[in-house]
Amino acid sequence: MVGRSGRRRDHLGVYTKLSMFSNSGEAGVTLIELVVVLALLFILAFLAMAALGNVQVVSSAKGGSDEVVSAIRYTRQRAISEAQDYCIATSTTGGVGRYQVYLGARSGTSCTGTSVEGPVDLTGGATIDTVALRFTPVSVVDPVGPTTIVVTATANSVSCTVTLTVTPEGGVQAPPPTC
Repeated sequence: MVGRSGRRRDHLGVYTKLSMFSNSGEAGVTLIELVVVLALLFILAFLAMAALGNVQVVSSAKGGSDEVVSAIRYTRQRAISEAQDYCIATSTTGGVGRYQVYLGARSGTSCTGTSVEGPVDLTGGATIDTVALRFTPVSVVDPVGPTTIVVTATANSVSCTVTLTVTPEGGVQAPPPTC
């Protein structure tokens, strides 16, 4: 209970002087508590950024491999629907993976004939093995597989790869990235 004199009586009946700066019932944060909380937030932010960096590398590898899978399937379908041989060549130039589709044959790890698409750079700076695949109108792939194509993305000392497998029938298998 508070009297007129600015004093308060506690449960024992003792009067104490009220002060604007008294500690009774007030909550506050010390400088040490504030520094500890800020340090913890900084550590969590650092860990989140590191995890996000790994996600970006995985996404680049997966995105690059998805592009190559689509291009291989497109080349195969085009060979079947147009009843002509089509070839897709993959390579890495200047640190960037790319593919190019040709109307024509294969010679080693490159294609001969007329370019009908590309070169198309893979997104995310992914690299790729140098391979050439020729598809015939009857859905045969040359070289007779299975053929593997490795797509790799690297950033911040983290490297992720996707190993694509092209079956003898021209199908493509793409497992999840491994880092």
